[in-house]
Amino acid sequence: MARYILKRFLYSIITLWIIITLTFILMRLLPGKPFTGAKPIPPSIEENLNRRYGLDKPVYVQYFKYLGNLLKGDLGMSMFQQNRTVNSIIAEGFPVSASLGIRALIFALVAGLLLGIIAAINHGKTWDYVTMFIAVLGVSVPSFIIGGIIQYIFGVKPFKILPVAGWDGFKHTIMPSFALGLGTLAIMARMMRTSMLDVLNQDYIKTAKAKGLSKKTIIWRHAIRNAILPIVTILGPLVASITTGTFVVENIFGIPGLGKHFVNSVNQNDYTLIMGLTLFYAIILIGMNFLVDIAYGFIDPRIRLVGGKE
Repeated sequence: MARYILKRFLYSIITLWIIITLTFILMRLLPGKPFTGAKPIPPSIEENLNRRYGLDKPVYVQYFKYLGNLLKGDLGMSMFQQNRTVNSIIAEGFPVSASLGIRALIFALVAGLLLGIIAAINHGKTWDYVTMFIAVLGVSVPSFIIGGIIQYIFGVKPFKILPVAGWDGFKHTIMPSFALGLGTLAIMARMMRTSMLDVLNQDYIKTAKAKGLSKKTIIWRHAIRNAILPIVTILGPLVASITTGTFVVENIFGIPGLGKHFVNSVNQNDYTLIMGLTLFYAIILIGMNFLVDIAYGFIDPRIRLVGGKE
């Protein structure tokens, strides 16, 4: 097991280094340059700014200096937000994005698994069709459309019972959590339904029925435990995606998370902020996948035996 974990960890480090390198190169290939926005600045000032941020040095020198700073945990200074480090921007925005993401994830996980189980148990019946309609709706309709619709219904009229935007109290979290979590709910519901249907047709389920076990016992003690395994596989990327902030939902509901910083950094060619946010997302995504790999190794011993060749 130790060899399996070490192997997955090394893969994660290599993947992270590749992401850092590609992001650094792509930043230099973007059209335009930093500090050349709508209002042109004098060449002397631009030269001083390039010197301050090290942009006057050869690209390979900038690259190795950036790697050295990363090893110290320093993501650099934002090029457009004066006297603000990328670390402080992430520290300010991530708790908000994470709070929204966790609420949306809990909603999606509970409702998605429940709907998937109900659909599988009632295969070919009304509840199955209702669940699949919700799943198709969640996958097909973009989150900003869902957000706009529920804003109008529950924030403007006819009900007007929830605040339209902002981030100040529990009521402000209800609509954005629903808009952000619906797509994840749809994915989980469809996967859980498919997995449950497959498990319910297995021989050991038929044996359990033949032994006279109740339907409730078969579902809760045998079927769900095995059907939930595929959900574990996709949980890592979903957690990373949903907790690091979705800029569309955050912008619609006026939430001060990481989303607005990412959009602004791209518009302003803020190299350090773009790279810092991309790296931060990559670390969470790779970290979650690493934890999922380890969890899967414990759940299914065949994986760690094959992966680690023990």
